[in-house]
Amino acid sequence: MKWFFSSLIFLSYFNLFAQSTPIYLRANHAAATGHVDLKKLKKQAIAYDQYEWLWVRTPQGRNGWILKSSALLPLDFSRQAILAKGEPIHPEPKVYQLPQRTLHQSQIVTLVERKRDWYKIIYKVSEKKYFGWVRSRYLSPYSKDAGFLFSTIETKLRAKPQMKSKILKDIEPGEPIIPLNTKASWALVHYKGAKGYMPLRNIKSRLDVAIKVKTPEGYFKPHPSLYQKKVNEIFADPLWVGTGAFTLELKQKPDMSSPTLQKIEPWQDLVLQGYSIKKWGKSFVPRIGEVWWPDTTVESNVEIIEKLSPRLAKLKASEIYQVEKSPVVPGLRFASTPKGVFRSFDGKNWHPLKDFKFGFPIKMAKNGVLFVADKVSFDHGESFRHFVRWDLVFNSIPQGRSRWDGPIQIVNVEPNAKNHKQVTLSLKVGQNKFLQVYTPDLGKTWRLY
Repeated sequence: MKWFFSSLIFLSYFNLFAQSTPIYLRANHAAATGHVDLKKLKKQAIAYDQYEWLWVRTPQGRNGWILKSSALLPLDFSRQAILAKGEPIHPEPKVYQLPQRTLHQSQIVTLVERKRDWYKIIYKVSEKKYFGWVRSRYLSPYSKDAGFLFSTIETKLRAKPQMKSKILKDIEPGEPIIPLNTKASWALVHYKGAKGYMPLRNIKSRLDVAIKVKTPEGYFKPHPSLYQKKVNEIFADPLWVGTGAFTLELKQKPDMSSPTLQKIEPWQDLVLQGYSIKKWGKSFVPRIGEVWWPDTTVESNVEIIEKLSPRLAKLKASEIYQVEKSPVVPGLRFASTPKGVFRSFDGKNWHPLKDFKFGFPIKMAKNGVLFVADKVSFDHGESFRHFVRWDLVFNSIPQGRSRWDGPIQIVNVEPNAKNHKQVTLSLKVGQNKFLQVYTPDLGKTWRLY
């Protein structure tokens, strides 16, 4: 009987909190201010809003979540964008308000300002101009728009392209500047009513977030030398995301209260890998006032990743064959064990790399390229590809295949310290035969060492 009442108390306690949800004074706030029954919150709901999170990869190869509203987007470099037909235009940057209009055909619109992941636009209907708000995901940068550029540090706007020239204005990082022309290593720009020059080395422009550009000579990959050429069109990289002038927190989950994996410094280039749109409700709670609460995931192309907790393992020193520390990412290291190959950012918690079920020789080049046996990774262990074609290796041996008696085992992999494409493999063939083969071009050709 005593056990029965203990269980009853436990179940009542569990049900109380199973149906409650955390409440926040602001949506996407890091700390909750209490818990309220979810059914009550939904009955007292005043409004709903949506917030988009981006799943990104940092330059150090780490994956995590950032709020889209805090990120720099290719659209931020544009003064014009293309709005597809049928997409909703709202009177305010609020998803719970009914759209004021949808366009019957795609249209080039002017971007006025940005709030979170909304843009205020000017669009035309029957030659009349109107204002409205559109979610950023419905807009594409207009390729023929020269766009804005940004200064990445505090710099001076000067009257002439000379460091000793008269200072016209101080330019703060992160403020949009209109480009006019280039002269040697200087850019002629328009900034807050003044025309002047600023150094090209302090600039982040549409060219830096492009996947290709078009000049009178044809199409090219983006390159700093193109600043000096006439560019007719700039095609934004749809997977580019930036940190802008601010330091951002990379979160483990699309939730501000989740652990911070890394602080990302200003003006870093990130790679977009997915998104998740979260719905938040707003309710009035007696004695507290208006509060926000997380409702549901509206849309996500990585929802399965959100639900998975990262697999972790504790490795004993006795079961580690080999450890390689990254020369470019502080704290990052890899370990080879009988259970497989693992990655860690702190030397304590290890994440298994799914490509390897057993231990293999590992080595990192000075530029951070990782070699594990016959595979190579250029993104710090996120993905691997084979760089060894065994038929080419076999044909590189003068005696032909007759020397390959028995199973082949890679004993060691050794990339050149200065050139990761030059790799030496130490092989064990059969019971007691050892060979070294060498490639100068990352596996395209081989020779006996």
